[in-house]
Formats: sequence, structure tokens, C-alpha cells
Amino acid sequence: MVDSRFISFKRNYFKHLSAIKQERVISYLKLIEIYYKKPEIATTIEFYNRVEKSFNWINRNNEDIFLMSFYAWLKAKMTKQNIYFVTLNLINN
Repeated sequence: MVDSRFISFKRNYFKHLSAIKQERVISYLKLIEIYYKKPEIATTIEFYNRVEKSFNWINRNNEDIFLMSFYAWLKAKMTKQNIYFVTLNLINN
């Protein structure tokens, strides 16, 4: 079911997201797909480096809180921490 949803979403929205310059969304979805298919990879250094390279942050006062929350979810999975505390840490730093 999840694979089907990913395929459908890519087919229907990736061209549009590319056209409106939403590379961060595309990058995030690709990372989520990798995590879904191989959850054990989330704790590897390679995956961590890939995630860190995928997001270019602007200052925290102007950054989208939803984007920060999505990233915090992924980072919480990678570091095996509570998503709430990871989100707060991102907001405060």
C-alpha cells in the first residue's frame, strides 16, 4: 500500500513540485522512501550525512515550522530520540 502511494504521488506531483522549485519536498520524500524500504539504514552515518546535505536552512525565525517538524521527525528516527525534543531543539538552535 505504501509503495503504491509513493508511486502514485511521484507520478502525479513530482513534475509539478519541480516546476514550482520545491526541491526540498522532493528530497524529503525520497529520504522517507529510503527509510520506509530500509529502516535499519536510518542510523547509519551515510544516511545521516545525506539528510544533513538535503536541507539548507534559512534562519529559524523565517523557516517554515512544518518543514522543521518534518525534518525533526526524520532526525528523531535517525537518533532514536523523542520527536518533541528534537523539534524544540531545532527551533531553539
